[in-house]
Amino acid sequence: MTFVKTSLIILIFTGLTFAQKQSKTFEWNGYGQFRFYKINNNSQGFSVRRAKIWIKGNVPNASDFRYKVMGIFKYNKTGYFGLLDAFGEYNFGKSYIRFGQQIPEFSLQRLQQDWKIPVVERVNVIDALIPGAQSSARDIGFQIHYSNNNVWQIAAGIFNGNGANLKKHNSSNFLYTTKGSVKINFTKDYFWHLGMSLMYRKAEQTDFSSIFGDTVPFTGNDFRFGFESLFNLNRVKIQAEYIEAHLGNEKAYGYYAYVNYCFTKKNQLVVNTERLVDLDEKTNDDTWLYFGYNRLFANNNLKLMFSGGTQFNDNYKFVTQIQLFFN
Repeated sequence: MTFVKTSLIILIFTGLTFAQKQSKTFEWNGYGQFRFYKINNNSQGFSVRRAKIWIKGNVPNASDFRYKVMGIFKYNKTGYFGLLDAFGEYNFGKSYIRFGQQIPEFSLQRLQQDWKIPVVERVNVIDALIPGAQSSARDIGFQIHYSNNNVWQIAAGIFNGNGANLKKHNSSNFLYTTKGSVKINFTKDYFWHLGMSLMYRKAEQTDFSSIFGDTVPFTGNDFRFGFESLFNLNRVKIQAEYIEAHLGNEKAYGYYAYVNYCFTKKNQLVVNTERLVDLDEKTNDDTWLYFGYNRLFANNNLKLMFSGGTQFNDNYKFVTQIQLFFN
């Protein structure tokens, strides 16, 4: 099976390279993140955090229609290569209608590419409380995103609600999401982004182990909302979010905030704090504080990151990561 997967990936790369020379209707790219980590005094080592590859482009003879297919290698007990995005979309102006396997628009940081954010990992509250948290943030459905002159935008979607990469949907209920934001422009380099997200579904035997831990699947009403803010002050960016999830009669919530200071075009200093209060008695809900430094050798195409954090108890983390783009 490993030989078959390796051969398939080689054939994809070969075909894409040849096809790109013949036509510019689509593009391919990908990247890898490789890291050394130390967690407390009992865990340290090297890992391939993720490696992604994708193709995207316009449908031939129909330039308003686009598509994207993305795969990822990551660890889930053992390493595996799986499907992330597989969708088509119709573009009109700066807006689009998208159908297929995709990210339901909910939360600011979740919609920011992981290769672009200034922290080495998305925060715990985002990973745990967004829709599709158990399936790499993806779900299968339909979504419309409308934008007005880069000032305000709104998105709404209907999804299966039980995750991505499923052969079929085994429930009569759906996941409903909506997200709106406004961008207040002061000057070219100074603006304030404000937004809010909402979602609802009637869950039936759904895996919410990222919130409850290793318990039985959840059945009941699932309602979540979040607030987001981003100040862009030229070299300084201040971003924060708060998310709250109501699962039946129980509530989980969390927040994060960070300051990213670019003291040169190639050097960044980052300070961030986060807290997740979940419904798992085994986890520690104390606040984390992190300090980080990023060196951008070739913007985000080649980037070295250092990050260290603590909960001011016996828990601490240290990560150093190098990021490389393939194309």
